[in-house]
Amino acid sequence: MKKILVLAALLFIGYSASAQFKITAGYLNSKITFSESSISASYKGNGFYVGGLYEAPISDIGLSLEPGVLFDYINFKYHELSTAIYYFRVPVHINYSFEVADAMNIFIGAGPTVVCGAGGEDDPFQDGAFKRFDLQLGAKAGVRFAKHFEVRAGYDWGVLKAADTDIKNHRNAFTVGLAYAF
Repeated sequence: MKKILVLAALLFIGYSASAQFKITAGYLNSKITFSESSISASYKGNGFYVGGLYEAPISDIGLSLEPGVLFDYINFKYHELSTAIYYFRVPVHINYSFEVADAMNIFIGAGPTVVCGAGGEDDPFQDGAFKRFDLQLGAKAGVRFAKHFEVRAGYDWGVLKAADTDIKNHRNAFTVGLAYAF
């Protein structure tokens, strides 16, 4: 295990000259869908996310590793009920970037995201209404211009159940936002 950690540290140090920290924020739309046979119901929520990312090149052909830590604020609504829920997300995406014009790149990426429920107004994790942990698989695309600014959009599909029920249920999320790279 120590050898793997040392190798990973050397990889990041070796590319540190071109590695970049990023701050990011944007709009978040989340949906938890419950379905069984022909019956389905969903909780829809709108909110925002904010956080930091670290992009480290892993090849000379445009591949990079982009882990991050993000905070989500989502106001879920179901009929007349409304509650705010907070999550922390830790995405680990592999990106591919290519130049389309001078100082303008297009990028695509994919990878897993670990999600941890942090609470909320009525804390649905405390009373067991929703599961605290989730694993999502995501894809994203965006444009980087002027070497520092990004416009990005992505979608994450929930792999684990969002609630502990016998009914099929998952939490998916759509994001669109901006990022600034240092």
